[in-house]
Amino acid sequence: MEEAYRIVFWIEIALFICLFVASLIPWKRKKTYLMYFSFLFVFALFQPLTAARSDFVLIGHDLVSDSMIEMAGNIVSSLTALIALVLTISLVAIQHSAQFYTHRLIDTFRKRGDTYFILAASVGALIMGFFVRAMSNAWQRFYIASSIYLLLVLIPFFIRIVESLSLDSTISEIVSRSRKPSESRDSLRILFDIAHRYIQSSDLDSLRKTYDGIEEVIRNAVKESRYPGELRTELISDSFVRMRRQTNQVLEKNDREMMRVFCNHLKTLGSISDDDFLLDKVYDRLSGMSRDIDLYEKYISDKHFYLRDVAVTTSDMIELLITDKAELSTLKKWAKLLSKKLPPIVKREDGAFLSSMSNMAIRCVEALCDVDRSLIANKDKKFGFSIEAIRKYFGEVGSTAKTRIIELFRALLESSLDNDDGTSGIKLLESLIKSTKNHPNYLQIVLTSYIAMYSEKCSESNLSEAMVLHRDSLDSWVGDNADNKLLRNHFVELKEKLKSTSVFELGWKVEQSLREFKVLCEDKRQDYYKRQHWDLLCNELSELIRVIHSQNTEE
Repeated sequence: MEEAYRIVFWIEIALFICLFVASLIPWKRKKTYLMYFSFLFVFALFQPLTAARSDFVLIGHDLVSDSMIEMAGNIVSSLTALIALVLTISLVAIQHSAQFYTHRLIDTFRKRGDTYFILAASVGALIMGFFVRAMSNAWQRFYIASSIYLLLVLIPFFIRIVESLSLDSTISEIVSRSRKPSESRDSLRILFDIAHRYIQSSDLDSLRKTYDGIEEVIRNAVKESRYPGELRTELISDSFVRMRRQTNQVLEKNDREMMRVFCNHLKTLGSISDDDFLLDKVYDRLSGMSRDIDLYEKYISDKHFYLRDVAVTTSDMIELLITDKAELSTLKKWAKLLSKKLPPIVKREDGAFLSSMSNMAIRCVEALCDVDRSLIANKDKKFGFSIEAIRKYFGEVGSTAKTRIIELFRALLESSLDNDDGTSGIKLLESLIKSTKNHPNYLQIVLTSYIAMYSEKCSESNLSEAMVLHRDSLDSWVGDNADNKLLRNHFVELKEKLKSTSVFELGWKVEQSLREFKVLCEDKRQDYYKRQHWDLLCNELSELIRVIHSQNTEE
């Protein structure tokens, strides 16, 4: 008898070790298994005491054999019902998931180990129940205790099945399966099928969760080395094909919020790694989304807002590439895409500015200015992407957005002074003037930008070119659309800039250039229709010359 107790003791110790090993499982897998082992803990803790001391028992040691046989018979009946119940619950869960999500989930349920464990253990216990009379007293007690555990384990199993019907649990299980390269292809297809279901039902939150799962599967495929290169390429290509279909489905439904889910998804995929193939697919999809929006224009009511979201996503991708120090060729490719796909600014029916459109304009200008800054810093001659965004947006946004765009462009010019003494800054100014043709709507940013070039960091030749351009722009100010306030503010800012310059070796040259320009302006004052404009310009020049002369004399 003691030998039987000893065997039971070691069995229970082994079960206790299983509980300890289960606690070492990573958290994403731990929750399910700990539900089962928590029930086993009671038996694993008290059964060794039962085996060691006959007077401290879980199942009464003083029970006669007939009583235990009768109890075992009742357990056999319970186990029979348990098997039927387990099968019924599993089938109901499979039917619900397959009907609500996708039929591909049937395979997921089929591969669950806990269902097979309960069925196998229950059938085994059922078979052992026919041999209870032949067992020793200790083994009969062990059989009864283990059978009770199998009955109790139905509780966490039921909880497990109920949880599996929720979207979070379903996605988590699919993502866990995808960690095996052989299962990743089917996992992606299941997730896209679920996403299709939620697009049809317009369930935004569920669609977002589903695409989070898709991102996790692709992230595993890209970052983990055990995935073969061909499989990784196939997964990425298949994902973007399915994503395009679902994008078009959203466009047909005219759902901008869901379109933002796709934009955020692309941005996340672009940030996963420096995988060139994945980055190219993100590029192609963003480019294709603009074309798709044009194709589905008859289905959507606010085309410009869809294009706005695509432009902002592209700008975010550019900033991400700059942060990751991507190759210049990649930066130029993305900047070219954005500059060619800049959406127009739309306003309210009453002519008021839309803050979302103004923010989009600022975002695009900022991203392209950052690209130009990177190209200039790396001595690349093909810069100037920001000019197109400024030309497109500066005249269409409100005063607050204009101020921010001016700040961005001036910061770009100032960075050029640090890199090449203003050579690239002169090219940017020439490009801006050529693009805007000194139109009155752009004179504010043109005139303000010259101020950045009046710096000790600017070389003599570049400063001379800047002053010539500056004079031409001031001359263009005179006309029917002349803004007196704009001119006054410009000269006030210019005077403050020259005063704040502690050492300005070219001060005399600036003064001479302004005096020559003033003489030309005085000759043009004879034009009667524009005389008041020339008078104002001459007066501002006189005051500026006085300030510069005083400063040059002091130095």
